[in-house]
Amino acid sequence: MAASKDVLAVLGMLCIDETFRTEFFAEPQAKAEWLVGRLGTDEVEQILWLAGNGDTLGLTKPAFVAQLGSALHGVWAAIDCPDPPCPSPFAASQI
Repeated sequence: MAASKDVLAVLGMLCIDETFRTEFFAEPQAKAEWLVGRLGTDEVEQILWLAGNGDTLGLTKPAFVAQLGSALHGVWAAIDCPDPPCPSPFAASQI
């Protein structure tokens, strides 16, 4: 499965935007496509894996999502922003 810039964009947003993260875990494909547009079959598979569907490395889906969410929050907390938390780049377009 090849890496996709669209999947990487979704992963980036999962790191920096807690609201996006919450909405993503509720509706992963819809939220990913809201961000990057239509996804290919491999990309959908990768998005669903990020959301805890499929091989969750031996964890239950809730445990996988909790572990991933904690790691993503750690990335967000490590970012040195002028005014933490970093504002979403899409906040202005949501008004």
